[in-house]
Amino acid sequence: MYPLFGEDIAIQIMLMAGGAVVILYGLIMEIRDRMICTEEVDATCVEIAERFTRKSVVFAPVWKYYYKGKWYRTEDTMATSWSFLYSKGTTCTLLVSEKNPEKIRRKGNLNFVLLFLVGAAFIAFGLMWNQLIHM
Repeated sequence: MYPLFGEDIAIQIMLMAGGAVVILYGLIMEIRDRMICTEEVDATCVEIAERFTRKSVVFAPVWKYYYKGKWYRTEDTMATSWSFLYSKGTTCTLLVSEKNPEKIRRKGNLNFVLLFLVGAAFIAFGLMWNQLIHM
């Protein structure tokens, strides 16, 4: 068994610090979004927008919802390369900003969970670095 920290301690510290930064960033963004988007609305997907990147095409649902006497139509900021995830007529609960109703957030958003898992993986890899390189 090798000690937890070895000769490559700088690599281990960078991996763990990087993981901590990813988790902290996700946490800050989650708190910010929860403070901004507080009003619940029921929304329906009325279109699937295609965005073309350099290497692929991604798809984002366009939501239509009613808030304080006005209809809004907003493209989701979360896009995916899997077009089958959304279809016209899909409904969901959105959280909208009271000051800017076109700023939306899907209720049950998994961004923070994904960032936490990536950050935790970096931290775990940093902790196991010494054992892994001596296998």
